[in-house]
Amino acid sequence: MLLLAILLIPAVAAGLAYALPRRGLRLSLLVLTSVIHLALVAVLWTTPDVTALRGWLVADPLGLIVLTLVSMLFLAASIYAVGLLREESPRGGRLFVTCLLGFLAATSLVCLSHHFALLWVGMESTTLAIAPLIFHRHDRRS
Repeated sequence: MLLLAILLIPAVAAGLAYALPRRGLRLSLLVLTSVIHLALVAVLWTTPDVTALRGWLVADPLGLIVLTLVSMLFLAASIYAVGLLREESPRGGRLFVTCLLGFLAATSLVCLSHHFALLWVGMESTTLAIAPLIFHRHDRRS
């Protein structure tokens, strides 16, 4: 259940971020989700042999190290994104926050998957989530 929470909380938060009308709520949701994700990953360190979906998701040692790094870096990036979106985004950052949270969910899936097809779905999902972030400014430099 813990592994599913690590995957589903950012995914549900991404959908919620897209539906929220105010930018401040979206930014708060972004940081709150990243803090919750990091806390759940910290719990994984104390819980040995966690599996889900009949072994398709496993928190193995290497995946746990990478997931911890991803979660810590995402927390830093989400805090930075709050300042960036407060100054720069005239559109409110709805798609930006949604894609960031989708990226966290997809990257977590890559770190925890123990089935090649599930790993492939996670990798492709990271590509789909990050592409709008690259073209966020809608200019030639993007």
